[in-house]
Amino acid sequence: MTRKLTLFLVCAFEIGLILFVAAWTVTASEQRVRQIINESIASYPGKCACPYSLMSNGRKCGKRSAYSKTGEMNLILAQA
Repeated sequence: MTRKLTLFLVCAFEIGLILFVAAWTVTASEQRVRQIINESIASYPGKCACPYSLMSNGRKCGKRSAYSKTGEMNLILAQA
């Protein structure tokens, strides 16, 4: 009985460790993606880089954004 309990606890610990490492890796990857997106948006000289950016009047840029217009700057965007 003790050996089964020990084996169970070791397996549970290993599974928990694997899940923790997997979650940490996803979080680090997501942080890097958000950093790249933020740098891309910051590189745009105007206010309407993205469709979901806000204009001076507080409304979303939508189709007026650089991302929505063809031939404008190549931006890397994703909704955060």
